[in-house]
Amino acid sequence: MTEARSMLAAVADIIAAEFGCAADDITRETTAMDVDGWDSASHVILVLEIEQQLGLTFPDDRVGDLRDVGDMVDILDDLTNRAAGA
Repeated sequence: MTEARSMLAAVADIIAAEFGCAADDITRETTAMDVDGWDSASHVILVLEIEQQLGLTFPDDRVGDLRDVGDMVDILDDLTNRAAGA
């Protein structure tokens, strides 16, 4: 399993817990439109939950750029790599 897949799995698990959907249904291409209950208000809560569970903080200037789960994973991977000094 690659590091990117690990982050995708972690994010999918959080999304599944927040919205009561199956983590296996969450892919990099999943958008808020694909998940029942994922609206602008719940998006903020989701971002905060991801940050809390993963111990990372989305840069404020990039939160508006999140179009799909893949965007979240890419930013989180970038933050993880920076923290690791990669």
